Amino acid sequence: MSELYLETEAERRLWEELKNAGIPFTTEAGRVSDINPEDPSGRTTFTLNKGIRIRYQGLGKFQAWDQKCRNTRTFTIGDLRTRDVQTVLRGLLKLE
Repeated sequence: MSELYLETEAERRLWEELKNAGIPFTTEAGRVSDINPEDPSGRTTFTLNKGIRIRYQGLGKFQAWDQKCRNTRTFTIGDLRTRDVQTVLRGLLKLE
């Protein structure tokens, strides 16, 4: 069912990468709003274990943050293409 929340290709890509890497996560749909067809941003929030949350911001960028919003970082679709998702997340949020 969580796949139904995915509206952008970037969200689908992240969903597939997390599944393939065996990283447990949940998804939560955000508020419905108009989507810019030329640069859609996502409304789905991915929540990983340890409380890390990720949302697609448009322009090829994801934003990731921790539970207390003290540690916020961005990464790109290109980062997912050139490195595996575990490496991207470990580098961003020091999940080791």
